[in-house]
Amino acid sequence: MPAQNWLSPQARYDVTHYLREAIVKDLNPSQYAPIHQEYLKKLPVEQVEYRPSWNGTIVLQLFNGKDLTDWTHRVWNPDQQAYDKIPSPPAWQVGTAALDPENPGLLIAQPGGQEMVNPTKGPNIASSMVHGDSIISLEVMCAEGSNSGIFLQGRYEIQVFDSYGIPDAKIEATQMGAIYGRLGPSVNASKPPGQWNKFEINYSAPRFDADGNKTQNAKILEVVLNGVTVQEYYELEQPTAGGLGEDEVPYGPLYLQGDHGAVAYRNITLTPVAKQAARNFGSARSSAKT
Repeated sequence: MPAQNWLSPQARYDVTHYLREAIVKDLNPSQYAPIHQEYLKKLPVEQVEYRPSWNGTIVLQLFNGKDLTDWTHRVWNPDQQAYDKIPSPPAWQVGTAALDPENPGLLIAQPGGQEMVNPTKGPNIASSMVHGDSIISLEVMCAEGSNSGIFLQGRYEIQVFDSYGIPDAKIEATQMGAIYGRLGPSVNASKPPGQWNKFEINYSAPRFDADGNKTQNAKILEVVLNGVTVQEYYELEQPTAGGLGEDEVPYGPLYLQGDHGAVAYRNITLTPVAKQAARNFGSARSSAKT
């Protein structure tokens, strides 16, 4: 899908930033060597297209394991009617996450690790990189009673929650693995507080014509939690609550909720998918019917 000319200048830069590894890989498939970022910033996005050779072959690391330079805290600016991006979000730390021995409802960041730790309620954070059709893989740890969320393109939330021990019959659209407020997970596959849960999310972004009119809805194709499929083919006619906006876009950041409780993330990767592989998921479940 070519990048559309109607994207804003900031969105054009974000798309270029997101695709830089893919461009390098496609230009030089035998040697995946980095090219100076300043050169890539100048590359016109109109020249960039998804190419079949990228399909599922490039894994982008969204967290460098050292600091939060690739993440920002978004603060709404009413004068500009846009979000200001504040670098290196406060409260979040890098280390080895563990439950606070004095309060299991909090986390601590022990030195030496490569994990993003939000020890208590902190800001929501967004990746500098943006994405469209992608497979997102990450691990998340909750403190006891904690609550977070993974917002695809900053707008469609896969719920993160301390749901350990809740019977399947009582699982709702606010529990771990839910499409928040729309559809609960098929089973409760969450682990106890203080343990790592692994998500694999297969996501299809909304489609737009050259004038910016939406032609297809966003879709959650599959969510796998700790090796168990908990969501399969759900169509989103509009964003879920609590994200970066009610507008829909072809590219957007990964947005992680930090203001609802202590949570940690690690091994955050994104695999761009040029064209979603055809699979028979049966009849689509739509947000309009729930």
